[in-house]
Amino acid sequence: MIFGTINRMILMELIKVFLMALTGLTGMFMLGGVIQEASQKGLSPGQILVAIPLIIPNTFPYTIPATTLFATCIVYGRMSADSEVLVLRAAGVNIYHLLWPAILLGIATTLVTAGLYYDPIPRSQRILREQLLKDAEQVIYSLLKREGGLRQNNLDFVLYVRDVQGKDLIDVVVKKRKADRTGYELVARAQTARIRVQYVTDVPEGDPDDPESKGTTTRRITNPALRVGGRYELVVVMDRCVVDSLKGDTAADLHYQEYSTALPEAIFGKDTKDRPSSQTWNELFERLDELRVDIADQEAQVQKLEADKEKKHDLSGKTNGEVARDIRIYTISTLNRFVAGVRTEMQMRPALSMGCMCFVLIGCPVGIWASRSDYLSIFMMCFLPTILIYYPILMATLNMAKDGKAQPFLAWTPDVVLAIGSMFLIRRLMKR
Repeated sequence: MIFGTINRMILMELIKVFLMALTGLTGMFMLGGVIQEASQKGLSPGQILVAIPLIIPNTFPYTIPATTLFATCIVYGRMSADSEVLVLRAAGVNIYHLLWPAILLGIATTLVTAGLYYDPIPRSQRILREQLLKDAEQVIYSLLKREGGLRQNNLDFVLYVRDVQGKDLIDVVVKKRKADRTGYELVARAQTARIRVQYVTDVPEGDPDDPESKGTTTRRITNPALRVGGRYELVVVMDRCVVDSLKGDTAADLHYQEYSTALPEAIFGKDTKDRPSSQTWNELFERLDELRVDIADQEAQVQKLEADKEKKHDLSGKTNGEVARDIRIYTISTLNRFVAGVRTEMQMRPALSMGCMCFVLIGCPVGIWASRSDYLSIFMMCFLPTILIYYPILMATLNMAKDGKAQPFLAWTPDVVLAIGSMFLIRRLMKR
């Protein structure tokens, strides 16, 4: 019987080993990587404790499939090592009946992983970023005190400080990068400075009917209810500083100066609208529709420009043909990469979830063939080789799909490989 006494005992043993392995592997993820990285980013112990419940769900899509494989290899390997499988087969029990507990575990873990991807995981990423942004200034101050500066490549300037005393930065040097990031255009020095984090948005200015007056201006938003469509910036405020333009000119002594840049993504992450992984399942479809509308608008603009290629463009000074070419090369290609990223995310989530079932199907015959009961032997003979096959293929196909070099459905490649391998092993097992 599928739900007979033997299968219930096997299922209980699978659940016990699965929960034990899941707890241990998740704990290692947290201690070995997440907490260490959070500490390096300047998070205080209190902030780390608040962040842990939000980080744990993001580890489950990787720990749940791995522990599902580990549990099946351990339980069926122990049964084979103790000759229980041989005795049951001699008693007339079909080997397929022994696989039902593992299949039930695979179905359960697949559904749980898919459910986590549907909403809890993206929402936890969003809440974690919002939590960090609430304490953004304290995080930056802690990082400056620990590292002595900010030197991320995506920032508009490099910041060096000798010390941090409360809210004051001591002996501050700001080196502002050129727009093309090939060097520095100026250096500002101050005995003391301070930082603040502000939310800004670009608003139109001038007469919309007058092309020469069109433009944008940036304004600071202090009301949280109005923080839509803007960005967070880090601002270094110097009450008095000496600025050297690096062009051989005499340095200027200024009484007040501010230098702003986007918040470091290495600490706070990208905005959720630019990260498919931070969007719920429904939001992915909405984002995909928005991108397709944007691409259609850009294509219509290109066709309009190409209808009169030789005419000078009103704003850029280039010909319409040159502007159309730039739109295709830069704008449309960027939008297509965003589309590829969203479509890949939509394939990756169910593929990773289905990986639990594939691991079950491969773990049962491999565990029985290995016929080992100790954890180390199972790890070396069954668990480790399977993981080293599955995840490298997954990462390679995902990276190619996100770059637009492959179709997003190739995210299912490792699942197909394991499924074919498991069918082959199960058939061989039946002929023993």
